[in-house]
Amino acid sequence: MEDELRTVQYYNEYDYLALFDNTPETSLYHYTSLNTLLTILKNKKLRFSNRLYLNDSSEGRYVIKICLEKIDEIWPNDSEYNKETFKDELCNLETHITNTQFNFFQVSLSLDEDSLTMWNYYAKGNGTNLKLSAGPLINSLKSHLYNNSLGKLAFLHGRVVYDQTKQTEILKRLLLDFSRTKQYFNEWYLFTSWAILNVGTLFKHPQFEPEHEYRIAYNILSDVRLPNRCVSLFKDSAKNEPYCIDVYERENMLVPYIDVDFNKDAVEGICVSPRLSSEYTIDGLKLALVSNEFDVSKVKLKNSDIPLRF
Repeated sequence: MEDELRTVQYYNEYDYLALFDNTPETSLYHYTSLNTLLTILKNKKLRFSNRLYLNDSSEGRYVIKICLEKIDEIWPNDSEYNKETFKDELCNLETHITNTQFNFFQVSLSLDEDSLTMWNYYAKGNGTNLKLSAGPLINSLKSHLYNNSLGKLAFLHGRVVYDQTKQTEILKRLLLDFSRTKQYFNEWYLFTSWAILNVGTLFKHPQFEPEHEYRIAYNILSDVRLPNRCVSLFKDSAKNEPYCIDVYERENMLVPYIDVDFNKDAVEGICVSPRLSSEYTIDGLKLALVSNEFDVSKVKLKNSDIPLRF
């Protein structure tokens, strides 16, 4: 019976993605600079960055803020657990959140094929966006999970939720589900607060809604003795080749990241930003595709349709 499960077991097995819109996507778009695009084509890898180091300073903590603000609305009426104790756990987590509890690495994509907002923000006005077939991309990224029993928690993906009413509904359902589990000592408060963090992977502040983001994230387990070595994400599990975490410099921060291989057949097209739209840029991209062993006939190259003069 579900209500006989210990919270820690439920935490690992819970279907977090079932809380979200499961409408399958056809194509996803990755806005990036021209140089980064060339690196992606060459290496056939996407960069997953640690969420705690992203440009949105509320990453990770936003869901805790919403949960605390809406606690009276989302708390189960018949819960045997103490609401005030849970609030204390959330406050403690918000203050002391670390990579130990929250080791998510993500890549951000968009559902918008040709967005001026995205061009200006993520591609600095002079970039490209890479059109990716959602199914082959997700399946190839999933294939690197070393142990599929980690499953739903280890790999999260979907449309980001910006609407606070929907966010509240998701949190209410999550707490109701977890309220039916049994705790061992005081584990319910700890692991339920971590579950809140997990669903928050697909939450963002409403002001970011123009991005129409689709997010893909890994919850990474690291080797205790070698913290840069993944024990849950492998290039080739048969050969025991794990991915390793490295860092890159961005705006005076050293950001942890993992470059993860993906199926190059997921690449459907490339769109050039309004400021770069020219036959010379398209010709250069054709050469880049051929040089990196892509079938040019299967990758549609196009200029942005936005009539921007400068």
